[in-house]
Amino acid sequence: MRKHSECQAKDPATCRHHGRLSTTTKEDFMTSFITTNVNKLVHLTDDEKLYLTSELKAINAKSGAYHHDYSEEPAPATREGEAEYLQTYDPWKYGTDPAGYSYTADNIIFTKGEDGRLKILLIERGNFPYKGYWCHPGGFIDEGETTHEAAVRELKEETSMDVSSDMVHFVKKYDHDWRDPRMKHIVMNTHVTFLPEIPKFEAADDAAAAKLVDVKSLYSDSGSLPLGFDHKQSIADSISYLLR
Repeated sequence: MRKHSECQAKDPATCRHHGRLSTTTKEDFMTSFITTNVNKLVHLTDDEKLYLTSELKAINAKSGAYHHDYSEEPAPATREGEAEYLQTYDPWKYGTDPAGYSYTADNIIFTKGEDGRLKILLIERGNFPYKGYWCHPGGFIDEGETTHEAAVRELKEETSMDVSSDMVHFVKKYDHDWRDPRMKHIVMNTHVTFLPEIPKFEAADDAAAAKLVDVKSLYSDSGSLPLGFDHKQSIADSISYLLR
């Protein structure tokens, strides 16, 4: 991810980040992504629909497990080496507006695997925080970018994968306090892309690895991979769109 200069907007309402957090409305997303892509390209089995629906109900019922809202201070860093990193983290490194907010954009990539199951592309983080954990591709928004542009760029930087921008759709933003241990306010703007076939990909930039994972396995009791940040919730929210 590329470092960019600190935001210079005097009024947070006119900050380069503000006003660009929702490039696609929910209604646009529902019509263009769900009806055009999912109904035609994603064919979930009845068993998968029942399983994912039940899991989503359970996830929504205990959303506090993924929505970490610490109004006064972040949770203690228990991951090895992370506490030292956080002590020296520069909140201005990737741009922070006058209100104390930084902004990221993530791209959740779904496809249908050869086994007929719904798959998601995940990367293993090579840097703190959550080093060694798995996440959907994403990173800080560069100066002058929309969240949509940043989502496309970050996907390419971290997976070497090009996607057509018209297949990338804004889902929602996550802005609860301390969802990212680096600072109190880091707003994640999630986007979804469904690809009927996944092009060749390779981990790059600050991603240590990249691979396709069976979505169903992420919500099993054992959990196939440790997910970073609140990505278990953001992935679940995107799955809920697939089921509508």
